[in-house]
Amino acid sequence: MRLRIIPFKIRDHQRTEAEFIASVQEQIAALKTQPQLRADFRKEMQRFLPAATVRDTIGTEPYWSYLTHVVDDLGRKAVAALKSTG
Repeated sequence: MRLRIIPFKIRDHQRTEAEFIASVQEQIAALKTQPQLRADFRKEMQRFLPAATVRDTIGTEPYWSYLTHVVDDLGRKAVAALKSTG
């Protein structure tokens, strides 16, 4: 992951590092606690993937757990990289 680009993207979007960190934390928490986000994700993926793929992977609890874990891990790495450069 190209973590060095994060500060530049934050500035491009006219945000502060604190706003970015808060947003990352809020969005990760929402993924874990708001069932509607999972439903919306599944619905969106149904547009691109075969029904069997959605049913057997994206539509399962283990997949959602895996996905939220990956997003959480990447979010933590992004925040840590940002803090180490700031």
